[in-house]
Amino acid sequence: MQIEFENIYHRLRLSVLEGYIRERWGLLAVWVARILVELGNVDEKHFTKVGLLAPSEVRPIVSELQTAGIIELRGFQRQGPCTIPDLLLLVRMD
Repeated sequence: MQIEFENIYHRLRLSVLEGYIRERWGLLAVWVARILVELGNVDEKHFTKVGLLAPSEVRPIVSELQTAGIIELRGFQRQGPCTIPDLLLLVRMD
């Protein structure tokens, strides 16, 4: 019988992070964090489609999670005449 410590480690780490986020910011923030962990690098527009949340609901939570150092936000420029950079949400779990 072999124990998969790698899977146990990742699940335990994720459950501790979710518990901390739930305690501090609520269930909506846990939902945002789960989506970010599952999808990885996500465009803000794609995130609102997948998460079924309005951008006005997502932005404050993402801002608070960024302030706490749980996620990182990076801007990127799309090709074409777009002048405002879109947000790319990157997950960092330390």
